[in-house]
Amino acid sequence: SELDWFDQVISERGDYLSGEEFGRADLTAASLLAPIANLQTEPVRSISEGIRWPVSLASALKHWSKRSSVKWVQQVYATKRGSVRNL
Repeated sequence: SELDWFDQVISERGDYLSGEEFGRADLTAASLLAPIANLQTEPVRSISEGIRWPVSLASALKHWSKRSSVKWVQQVYATKRGSVRNL
């Protein structure tokens, strides 16, 4: 599947993609995958709600939600991203 490679990287490297602490590679990967991770934190939630996913993609999004790569993105946002105030 589309996320097989990234799932493999996460299983081999653990929590961080490059090195022993959160870095640019982690930030970049999490940011790029955020729209498919169905995050409920702002501002990602608002941005994701604005995306008009093709109906044909709905089953893929549901399937991807169970992938370790998507769970990794959710974990990164839950633990590494500071809170954002709604203005």
